[in-house]
This record gives sequence, C-alpha cells and structure tokens, in this order.
Amino acid sequence: MPSSMLNMLGVSPEWTSVFELAEGSSEELSLAEIRLRLNNQDRTVICLFGNPDSQPLLGAHTLLAFGLALDATGDELLPARLNLS
Repeated sequence: MPSSMLNMLGVSPEWTSVFELAEGSSEELSLAEIRLRLNNQDRTVICLFGNPDSQPLLGAHTLLAFGLALDATGDELLPARLNLS
C-alpha cells in the first residue's frame, strides 16, 4: 500500500525488513499487521509501506490468507487450490 494512504488511515509501521528489488538493489521498508476485509471476510495480513505514489495491490501473503489466486491474465481473483504439503 502507498505509505501516504496507510498514514492517512492511521496505520503506523511496526517493523522494518530489507527487500531485494527486481533490478538487484535492496531497500529497507516498513511493515505492519492490519485487519483487511475482502468479500465479507476479515483477515489479519502483513502490509508493506510502499512509496507514497505507488498503487495499492494484494501481495502473496494477502492472497494466501484469503485463499485466492490470480487467473492466467491477472485480471480476476479466483479461489486458490491450497497445498498442505
């Protein structure tokens, strides 16, 4: 989520972690646990404080928490087949 949006919502960073970016550099970013409602279901998920101008998106942790996956085109959320092994 954009950090500006999280700040507006009153969400405060709880910890930081170093992430490796696609081009190979690394960046230390803030994270927090938040309560999220999606399709009338509530879950606690990990939220990354993105750049203020970034677009909000659902990450792998959130998709897994809600049992969802992207379709092949990336346009639609579908029920995921979860693996217990």
